[in-house]
Amino acid sequence: MAVRWARGPDQETLTGTLATLPAQIEQHGLKPPATIIVGEVVRLREKLDWFERLPLFGKRIVVTRAQKVRPKRSPLACEL
Repeated sequence: MAVRWARGPDQETLTGTLATLPAQIEQHGLKPPATIIVGEVVRLREKLDWFERLPLFGKRIVVTRAQKVRPKRSPLACEL
């Protein structure tokens, strides 16, 4: 598995074997910084990829309000 920009809105993940990852990385244009993860831990990805399954993953959200009336964070937006 190759992960770029882990845990951020720009996170990219490719899953494959050591034999297939180089071609996948080239095909998808994955650039540094990236981390290669090898071994049984890769199988946990399906359980731990909740972040990538959020409906707003990879999106930038702009809340326009006057600074005096805006909340520090919108709880609903933080959950999405």
